[in-house]
Parts: sequence; structure tokens; C-alpha cells
Amino acid sequence: MFDLDNESLFYIDQCCRWNAHYWTLWEKRDWRALHWAETETANYRKMRQMVFQAA
Repeated sequence: MFDLDNESLFYIDQCCRWNAHYWTLWEKRDWRALHWAETETANYRKMRQMVFQAA
């Protein structure tokens, strides 16, 4: 069993929820929302990377 801290568990939970949301948008063919979602994901990844580099 892995020993994960609360932040890691929260991040994994958010990723699972996000993945489910993303595929729901895909199935609905909601292209505008998908484009927004992909942009937000890219921004989130950049921000998270900057935080890790600063630490």
C-alpha cells in the first residue's frame, strides 16, 4: 500500500473527477466547454509546476 499525504490524495481525487467531467463533455460534443477545459487544465499544470519549482 502506498503512503500518500492528504495533498496527494486530494490531487488524485480531483484528477479522477476532472477526467469524468472531461469525458462527459466529450460525449455531449460540447466543444466550447471542452476548449475551455483544456485551456484551464494547461493553466493549472503551469501553475502547479511553478509552485513545485519554487519549493
